[in-house]
Amino acid sequence: MSGWLEVEMIKPKCPRDPDALGESVLIWPRNPQGDEHSGVDGHAYYGRRATGKPAFYKHGAEIHGVTHWMPMPKGPNAKVTGDSPAFMAKRPC
Repeated sequence: MSGWLEVEMIKPKCPRDPDALGESVLIWPRNPQGDEHSGVDGHAYYGRRATGKPAFYKHGAEIHGVTHWMPMPKGPNAKVTGDSPAFMAKRPC
């Protein structure tokens, strides 16, 4: 599964344990509620944290208005070498 998925069509897996963080996902719109708890960076969890029912959450608060979600992409598998940007960023000026 990859790409943006409509919430109305399919939802992320939801852990049964209410204390689990849930599935880490990207959400759209990134800031559906317009406040600091609603995933300004587009990251949220899908689980049962605050209310016990499956929903999108950020900082323990339920997020409303999410229309699409996407599984978190895999991280880069790059090797850090002497001339790579990651290596150069660690060098002192």
